[in-house]
Amino acid sequence: MTRDRFDPAGGGRRCLLFDLGNVLIDFDHGVVSRTLARHATGDHPAPAEAIHEYIFGGSGAASPNAGIDRGTGSIEALHAEVAARFSLAVSLDEFRRAWSSIFADDLNRAVADRLTQASARFDVRICSNTNETHWSGLRSKHPLLDALDGNQQCLLSFRIGKIKTDPGFFPHVATVTGLPASDHLLIDDRHDNCQAAEAAGMRALQFRAGERGSAARIDDALRRSGWLAGG
Repeated sequence: MTRDRFDPAGGGRRCLLFDLGNVLIDFDHGVVSRTLARHATGDHPAPAEAIHEYIFGGSGAASPNAGIDRGTGSIEALHAEVAARFSLAVSLDEFRRAWSSIFADDLNRAVADRLTQASARFDVRICSNTNETHWSGLRSKHPLLDALDGNQQCLLSFRIGKIKTDPGFFPHVATVTGLPASDHLLIDDRHDNCQAAEAAGMRALQFRAGERGSAARIDDALRRSGWLAGG
């Protein structure tokens, strides 16, 4: 992709909101529960599925993980809570390592390249449900994320105090960017997050991690929006 293809077809600056997990970098929450299950004690040790359901389960909106992503919970409190509930012989340091081991080693290069190229013509932001522990580790490992955060281009749930499906999250995003809601495109792997963005008047593309040609679908969405010149 050449940079000049990102000339906005209709003129004016618009905003691309890139999700983090399973868009810019692959991750697997199951790593946490599988690792913690190996620390289970007692005659009937808790299976990984039960631990996973408790931490991340259901719709996720009311889960302990969502509280941490909102910045209202802490890793320390979750460690104590989960260790007691499931009789886990796991230290806080071991819990932190499990918590932080969910991400792939490298960024999704095709998406990262599109983000970098798009930044010449669009207001490009990271827009993610994440927590301080995960974000600190990712920033320290990936210079691109560190640079975006240094330029105040990251809209993160634990700083906002809301996750994407919470009322007010996307209106807050538009307030920060200073652009009309319709001038934002969210690129996210979760259908419920895309729905929330669209309900707020934004455009959304559900990204399918691992699907062949997924990154190219970003170009297609921009063309359909009239934001990408050329064929």
